[in-house]
Amino acid sequence: MNAEDGQQILDLYPLSPVQQGMLFHGLLEQHAGVYVVQVSFSLIGDLNQDAFESAWNQLIHRHDPLRTAFVWEQVDQPLQVVGKKAALTINKLDWESKNIEKDRFKNPETIPDYQEWLSIDRMREFNFSSAPLMRVTQFRIAEDHHRVVWTYHHLLLDGWSLPLLLKEWITAYQIQSQTSLPKPETAISGRSLHPFRDYISWLQSQDDVKAKRFWKSYLEGFTSSTPIGILRPPTLATHSDNQQSQETPKSQTLRRSLAPETSQKLTEFAQRHRLTLSTLIQAAWAILLSRYADQDEVVFGVARSGRPADLTQIENRVGMHINTLPLRVCLNRKKSPVAWLQDLQAHGERQQPFEWMALTDIQSQTDVPRNQPLFESVVIFENYPVESNHLPDDAKLSIAHVNVDEKTHYPFALFASGGEEIELCLHFQLNRCDKHDVECMIDFLNSILTRLANLGDLPVEDSSSLFPALRRPTEFEGPTTITSQLECAHQSFTRAARIHGDKSAIECGEQILTYQELDQQSSKLAVALQNDFKVGKEAIGILLPRSPEMVIAMLAILKAGCHFVPLDPSHPKDRLIDIAKDGDLRAVITLTSTRHLVESESIEIIDFETWDASAVYSSEPQERVSPSDLAYLIFTSGTTGRPKGVPITHLSLANLLQSIESRIEFKQDQCLLSLTTFAFDIATLELLLPLTRGATLVLTDDQKLKDGGHLVDLINERDIDVVQATPAAWRMIMSCWPHEHHKQDDRKRTFLCGGEALPVSLADELLKTGSTIWNVYGPTETTIWSGALRIDGNKESMPIGGPLDNTSFHIVDSKLRPVPPGVPGELCIGGIGLSPGYHQRPDLTRERFVQLDEADSNPIRVYRTGDSVRQTPDGLMEFLGRMDSQIKLRGHRIELGEIETAMESHGEVEEAVAVLHDFGEGEQCIQVFYRRSRNSEEPEETFNTDLRRHLSGKLPAYMLPAGMRELDRFPITPNGKTDRKTLSSMRITRASSGIPPQTQLERDLAKVWKRVLKTDTVGIHDNFFEMGGHSLLILTAQNEIREQMGIKLPIIDFFQHPSLHALANHINHQTTIHRDTDRSGALKAGRSRLMRRRQNQTTDQDKTG
Repeated sequence: MNAEDGQQILDLYPLSPVQQGMLFHGLLEQHAGVYVVQVSFSLIGDLNQDAFESAWNQLIHRHDPLRTAFVWEQVDQPLQVVGKKAALTINKLDWESKNIEKDRFKNPETIPDYQEWLSIDRMREFNFSSAPLMRVTQFRIAEDHHRVVWTYHHLLLDGWSLPLLLKEWITAYQIQSQTSLPKPETAISGRSLHPFRDYISWLQSQDDVKAKRFWKSYLEGFTSSTPIGILRPPTLATHSDNQQSQETPKSQTLRRSLAPETSQKLTEFAQRHRLTLSTLIQAAWAILLSRYADQDEVVFGVARSGRPADLTQIENRVGMHINTLPLRVCLNRKKSPVAWLQDLQAHGERQQPFEWMALTDIQSQTDVPRNQPLFESVVIFENYPVESNHLPDDAKLSIAHVNVDEKTHYPFALFASGGEEIELCLHFQLNRCDKHDVECMIDFLNSILTRLANLGDLPVEDSSSLFPALRRPTEFEGPTTITSQLECAHQSFTRAARIHGDKSAIECGEQILTYQELDQQSSKLAVALQNDFKVGKEAIGILLPRSPEMVIAMLAILKAGCHFVPLDPSHPKDRLIDIAKDGDLRAVITLTSTRHLVESESIEIIDFETWDASAVYSSEPQERVSPSDLAYLIFTSGTTGRPKGVPITHLSLANLLQSIESRIEFKQDQCLLSLTTFAFDIATLELLLPLTRGATLVLTDDQKLKDGGHLVDLINERDIDVVQATPAAWRMIMSCWPHEHHKQDDRKRTFLCGGEALPVSLADELLKTGSTIWNVYGPTETTIWSGALRIDGNKESMPIGGPLDNTSFHIVDSKLRPVPPGVPGELCIGGIGLSPGYHQRPDLTRERFVQLDEADSNPIRVYRTGDSVRQTPDGLMEFLGRMDSQIKLRGHRIELGEIETAMESHGEVEEAVAVLHDFGEGEQCIQVFYRRSRNSEEPEETFNTDLRRHLSGKLPAYMLPAGMRELDRFPITPNGKTDRKTLSSMRITRASSGIPPQTQLERDLAKVWKRVLKTDTVGIHDNFFEMGGHSLLILTAQNEIREQMGIKLPIIDFFQHPSLHALANHINHQTTIHRDTDRSGALKAGRSRLMRRRQNQTTDQDKTG
């Protein structure tokens, strides 16, 4: 039956709230199988083919929903049209040659051909305007074995209806096959006495004011959907109609069964405490979601039966009665698990009088933005028919291996059913998460239910502790070495000097110092410090330019038993004075030209220019260093503006040097080029690694560090083997690296990149040089680097990992609990590299250096890095950004690093930085600054348009930047990192909302928006969703644009182009827009038929009255 065929219409009425949502998502995600249900079962025995087909057609004749089609165009609201009849054709497939055994359908996942067919069948779209929205396929497996797949759209039926319909189908089959006939009163004939229209009429009679008041109170304070840690944000391309550029989003299903003993215990536990199994499933999901969201309060969807008790014979009615509602669960730590479970069940009971309300109306009572889902997971407890023989023995036919499978539009949908073995079926969107992570998720759910079943035997204090203990992956543990054999850095240098006395230790321009010379000069200064200046185990500052003298001073301080404090001559005097005071500096080694920067009554100045290096000292410096003594104290920027002092011990430094040497296979015949400012801790590695291993250190002065061309020449002319630099410095070098120098010789160089996230594009550029690339990671507080990972190509994002010797990684949530695999968390680092704590900052030390309690191990001291990471399936970590770079904008949680990654995945973007810009008065927006490759010649405006198209396929609308600007170079901090603070203060001029429509097309669209959104003014840059638009209003707008303007727009266009200006531009440039002038006559005729049908219904009702 076609919806426009007026002669065949029996009834006409609106959709229920849940039907409206399903229709919208069915139209939005065509070919995705959303809300398509597949009921499959085996018929074993002698099948009467005529009776089989006749029974299906009797069901269609009897029940209105099976003859229902839907119209949404040219009407004020979507309508369901019940036809007088609808024809069903049985699709027959002969699979007898495949020799599939009967019992294999107990686990149909083991039959690949069958699974492939089911997948293809699910993706076959239904024509919503033509009934029946169902199809039946009959597989002939053997002469006495048929497999039946009944595929229908969820718009028609809920799960409750299935056993009713299957029972009727069996009865009809019995009658038609003339087996043992049922009693006459149970035989099916004629139309159902309970049409679905009764339910729609009941819905329309409800008091929505009282219901809205309930939901407003129930969800008060709820502002954004509960995040599920392993879930990636949706992209607009997820719904793309362009099959050439994007695949249809794929879903997958994981199944688990609780052991019969556990299922029985769980059932008995529920009965003992007057709980339903549904409540226990919801509770387990809430506990799981709490850990995956790192929140004590979660909201997820639950399917309610939606069958009102005051509707006659409601339990026997067929149709789509269910509704999906939000369930708000607080994991109350003050209540026992049983009391908490009883409260949870009471929550559901309080919802019952108001469970009919549309989800969009419920959301309108909350502060959750309209373009953001209320929840991203739904729990459905089913009571579908299980394996049984419904037919009498003389029917010579039995039903077996019943299976029901459906797909929702939610990223996660948990279907659960009771029985001897409680079944769990988790549907998930494969394009938004990794299967490995979801497998862990459902296994954790299984464990939670098992612990619930054994609750009486477990010492459980509260519901949250029902989550199973998590253990650290072995990949997060670095090699364990014998630390007692480690030498202090200056001791390793002294030993190397004795072996390599005449070898070049330092090369700086034309100046060369041999190991013997460097050892002698540093020892003389060390003796002078001990004898002349009478220093003890104190802090000595080094305020010197990049030069051999800087290295001499560093080694001398270590030999004297003191610890050095790096000071940068380019820093402001006030900052240097603050560091000198905070660091309790005993003295500062400097030059005559810079001594004024730190002169103070409490600080002794050691002027390197006036100190007599030629003085004769009769002895070597006295060795008075132990591994636990400090090697250096370095100051980093503090969030309050006050620098933080980070002390590092000799043991930590020695462990770092030994580990890096081993990891990158550093050899004594190699040369290392040092590029980093001395006040940045990674410079310590550059200076000491070659000198403690008998290799050569190459220095260049501070001015030449900013000249990429000079550095490239230096690397090639000096035959440099190892270079360490920040991404910003590497960008500068690679911008001057000639393409002909890519792999220009057989030398295998080693490049280390760290200090900031390594962009994939930069890693690819570095790999083209033929060098070995290491992505090194670590905060100052854990001794320079904590991990080193060798990088190969073909990476979508750059992982971190490879913990160094005696180092451990831990990913934890806000309560310092291990996170489940794939869930973002804060990276904590443990091991020998940890600093003792911040210098004279006990409060800050307690905040950042904490104890972790881990399963089956003693508490471990770790440093909280503030870096957000997630574990990848291969045991590495994906760096997501700083914890403090996670922003919340218009209700959405956003990782700025994800936007940068999406930008840098564009082939011509070399580097991108996303920042949150504050316009004042509460208005904020995301801005992105980027650098382009040298071979890109498009004008910036044109390129930005291309970038926006690229980003719309990578990011959801709420993450798209409001402004983009190309920069030749980024501002850099003194430590060589990108200066994000400066970028966040730069404003990218953007068009403000409120600009009236400029073109006729914009004016026409504005008229539609005003009517649909019920507003008086629309600016060309106003966002449809931010103005109150939602999925159902899109259907209205789509219809009006088609009717008034003759333009057919796919639903996805409203998501991809949410502003008036963007939508108008898209229409102007779209070559595939369909102008439906040729259908206007047919549409008018269809509307006339529907109007006549409505008038006839009114006349019939009057006559009846």
